[in-house]
Amino acid sequence: GFGHILGVLCGGFLYNGFNRLYNGWGFEKGALFFVSAAAMLASVIPIFLIPEGGTSAGGRDESREGRPGGVPTSGGFSKRGLFVFILFLAAMAFVNFGRNSIAMINSQYLTLESGFHLSSQALSHLINAYSAAMIVSGFILGRLIIREKHALLLMIGTAIAVLSSVLYFLASALGWIYCANILGGSGEVIIFAGSYAIASRLIPPQSRARLFGYFNATFFLSWGVAGTIILGPLIDYLIGAGQSQIYAYKSSYLIAAAITLIGLLLLAALTYIVIPRAAGRSAAAANMTMDGKEMEG
Repeated sequence: GFGHILGVLCGGFLYNGFNRLYNGWGFEKGALFFVSAAAMLASVIPIFLIPEGGTSAGGRDESREGRPGGVPTSGGFSKRGLFVFILFLAAMAFVNFGRNSIAMINSQYLTLESGFHLSSQALSHLINAYSAAMIVSGFILGRLIIREKHALLLMIGTAIAVLSSVLYFLASALGWIYCANILGGSGEVIIFAGSYAIASRLIPPQSRARLFGYFNATFFLSWGVAGTIILGPLIDYLIGAGQSQIYAYKSSYLIAAAITLIGLLLLAALTYIVIPRAAGRSAAAANMTMDGKEMEG
């Protein structure tokens, strides 16, 4: 959002001392760390003002009162419900690990001397295009969320993420990189909104703390682990095998797109095959729909 844009701009300027000093000045002198620490400390203050809600001691989910079809599942998961949730987690792991694996290599690729060779300021503008796309998409997204097409929304966001990685692979001019970043930002906010809406419907209220932790792990682990164990070793192998740096980095974007595509296929299978069959066989699976309406068992 706006905070991310401001942070990236500050980082771009502090990295080389507002173009007056040298590259890495912000790291060596600690300016980047002091500013980011102060921002994180300030961001904690509003959290104390947020009212808490959720499920009461009697098991009633107060946050879903008055919503159509908001009756939570009782007694936790059925066997079919657990299978649906595990498959959903697997799909989100592929989606997040695929699209976020490139986060570790983007800056390195875009600053290669044999490639685009962007400065820190130019790189910050490119990253902010991503953030601006998230903000604009977020405003538009409200109407789509109200229509409660969560599963379709998530698949659209995932398809956009695949297209973003493919554009990175194909791009030969900076303009296409901007297009890829704008698509990536739009896809991210759509995936966020759709996946959290679905998770809130699949997870029984009494198990949300633990199971939302598993769900969140598919996202937060993807930032470091995916680049470290998937794309990083791939790039090093290709360069060590004699391929050019540009070829090695571009190949990683295709791999990222393929991983994300696997997640998209799993989501499609879950939405159009697994859940309809489960809901048709058992009334206990009625709440396992990934859209906003309950399915009759």
